[in-house]
Amino acid sequence: MPHSPRWHDGRLWVLESGSGGIGCVDPATGKYEALTVLPGFTRGLDFAGRWPSSALSQVRESAVFSGIAIAERPRGRAQLWAFGW
Repeated sequence: MPHSPRWHDGRLWVLESGSGGIGCVDPATGKYEALTVLPGFTRGLDFAGRWPSSALSQVRESAVFSGIAIAERPRGRAQLWAFGW
């Protein structure tokens, strides 16, 4: 479930919200490379210089999200993460 695509520093970044992943897509091949996995449903992607950040939220109870792996994880509070390489 790719979300929040952003072109930054020559790379196409996306959130893989259904798994908590953040990564890049190679436009030539369409291949997704996970760079990190966070402990929640990733929503919203932005950058401060070279530092990407994303918010985490709980998965809403609905038929749309039933059966995805992240819905089975323990529920935590909403969080904001910033990270770098």
